[in-house]
Amino acid sequence: MILKHKQVRDLEKLSAAVREFGVAVRKLAAVSPRTDRMPVDHPELQQLAREFLGAAEIVKKAVAAKILTADQYSRVARHLEVIAEAMERGATREAAAEKRATAVAGTRTAVRKPRRRRG
Repeated sequence: MILKHKQVRDLEKLSAAVREFGVAVRKLAAVSPRTDRMPVDHPELQQLAREFLGAAEIVKKAVAAKILTADQYSRVARHLEVIAEAMERGATREAAAEKRATAVAGTRTAVRKPRRRRG
């Protein structure tokens, strides 16, 4: 990949966006969980980290070689595809948990009938 001047700026914007995503994910990790929801297991998080690191390694090698080859570009794309697939699995898992929580909340809600006044 040999970049034109405008593309260098675009790549810098991409880098800033990735950093911002990382900061947001770090903040999410520090958030205290809500008490009205049960935690959901997300085994895909380890895979996400591995795939991001794999993509980063490819880019580091491209920097050292001063060129990102078509093959490297394709391999980075595959890492990103795997990331998207893993995130979709996590979203499906989270949606199922939300559905269960809604169903459980619906069964726990007691509806009281108004009392009749005597008199």
